[in-house]
Amino acid sequence: MSTLKADSVTASSGVNTDLSLTGKGTGKVALGDAALTVPDTDGSANQYLRTTGEAALEFATLPAIPAEAFTGFRNLIINGDMAVAQRGTSTADLGSGSGYFTLDRWQFNGSSSGRFTMTQTADGPSGIANCMKLDCTTADTSIAATESLLIRQHIEGQNLQGFKKGTADAETFAVSFWAKQNAERDIIVYLSDEDNTRHVSNLVTVGTSWARHTITFPADTTGAFDDDNAKSFYLGFLLHRGSDGTSGTLATAWEAYDATNVAPGIDSFYSSTSNTFFLTGVQLEVGSSATDFERVPWDYQLSRCERYYQTYGMGFRAFGIDASTIDSQFAFRTMMRSSPSVTLLDTTPTFTQIGVANRTGTSSSITTSAQGPDGTGLVRVDGFSSVGANSVCIGNQNTPIFGFSAEL
Repeated sequence: MSTLKADSVTASSGVNTDLSLTGKGTGKVALGDAALTVPDTDGSANQYLRTTGEAALEFATLPAIPAEAFTGFRNLIINGDMAVAQRGTSTADLGSGSGYFTLDRWQFNGSSSGRFTMTQTADGPSGIANCMKLDCTTADTSIAATESLLIRQHIEGQNLQGFKKGTADAETFAVSFWAKQNAERDIIVYLSDEDNTRHVSNLVTVGTSWARHTITFPADTTGAFDDDNAKSFYLGFLLHRGSDGTSGTLATAWEAYDATNVAPGIDSFYSSTSNTFFLTGVQLEVGSSATDFERVPWDYQLSRCERYYQTYGMGFRAFGIDASTIDSQFAFRTMMRSSPSVTLLDTTPTFTQIGVANRTGTSSSITTSAQGPDGTGLVRVDGFSSVGANSVCIGNQNTPIFGFSAEL
């Protein structure tokens, strides 16, 4: 085998010919009866050679790869694929009030004489198994001025800094989601800046088959998000609104909050008990266009949800403080956003007092709860009968006893 050199190009003759660049310069390499023309390189990074014909090459530059492709976490929405439902898979008779039901991180807020059932349903579009389903169970055709039905997710300010909101470099908000309904209706997709009392809306027509909707909301150079773990913002889906929210002009650009501009053009989910609404694949990201839905492994999705809500109690270990009170310290599975509030999921929990007998709570109540800086938890429960002081107790039921919430 012999080696041929042409300017800065080295070629090895033979069946498999290798070329290597040693600097700048053009040249030709004779390969049998043909001459292969090698162009000059400008010395730029990420260049590679590609053929432009049978006997010619050209330099091209590799396309830039967005930083997000390496870091992940483009989607600021948690549980956008509706996979996690720690509180249960179905809740009926919703319509007025506010709270978290069934699907983790998704809050219902509303006021209406209409009622609906919220369910986690295995009826997602191709590639997404689950969705949120709303079924109207009581119609409301006489709509009071202040009525609403809103499904939303609040986000911590420290997770929103990439939008650079309130600066000259502010970024746009790209929202995407999959939805369908029993009949075509118009809904409102809504962004609310809770730190600066500002908002922007978009009217979306949702049809009867699964379809992906993408919206680019404008950047906002007014009002920065607080850099903390408190509620700064929410993305909401508004399905019903009274005249107080529909009498103005739709706020398609960021503005100081004006209720009348929130939902002009909206149709009512409560118009009939035949109405259904399905939602999944929800994504919020920085940028001028929506990207493909970012899939997160189920176990990691659960951990992200547990920052805001988790249950505990099976095998719960505690110490008797006095005849009616038990105390326990334990480690949360995931460090919670803040010291959580605690609810008893079972008001008559049972424990085995080691060496004695079972003890059953009678209208038990939480008297103390806290989270330490290292992720340890403390809970004290009153309302037991004949608990021995300084005794060891172990929960002996198969369902969670406590629900810990650090929701926004």
